[in-house]
Amino acid sequence: MVVSKDLINLFMNDNFQLPVNFPENVMLMDVALLNREVASMHRSMSWGLKRELPLIDMIQWITCLGLDGDVTLYGQNTQVIFVHESPETRLSVAAQPDFLHEDGASFFVPEVNKFDLSSVHPAGFTDTSHLYFDLMHILLDSKDVKNLMLLYSPDLYGPSVRDELLRLAAENGPEAVSKACLYEFGPAALNKYPYRQVNVIMSLAHVFGIKREDVE
Repeated sequence: MVVSKDLINLFMNDNFQLPVNFPENVMLMDVALLNREVASMHRSMSWGLKRELPLIDMIQWITCLGLDGDVTLYGQNTQVIFVHESPETRLSVAAQPDFLHEDGASFFVPEVNKFDLSSVHPAGFTDTSHLYFDLMHILLDSKDVKNLMLLYSPDLYGPSVRDELLRLAAENGPEAVSKACLYEFGPAALNKYPYRQVNVIMSLAHVFGIKREDVE
């Protein structure tokens, strides 16, 4: 069941409410992706390259993710929504560990987009995965949103996000999920799914400072 905007707003941090009108681009990011998979990748690649990789500059990474998600094709504004477990959650692998708590903050990247930041946690009403899925449904249904970028933890969610998008496409037609852009850790499958796919590894390698010669 998809909950209403009013109920979702009960979960929001004090400084953020779901807007009446969304921008054309929305990036929905489960913070568990950073604190689990990306943190694990940072540790293993630091060990493999025999040097400590830098922590992620969140502004740089979000910019890379936006470019990979073609934000410039859809509009000049992007809403970034962080979904996390509790008010105490911090980003374990980011140079700015409290970045997700910068509700109402924004940054502008010339020739790319203006990015507005917000965050939401379940506040004891539900769990993080249900909240993520409810927000995904609301954003897919929104006539304002043209480009929905989905970043989630495959370790926690498994194939469930992909399965839900495929279910919606099967029941309502491929146009129901055509605005979705799913960020994957593996190679994108060509012409297989009714939504777009982006490999997240390349942007992570860039912000980790990994060069071609490091892996040759």
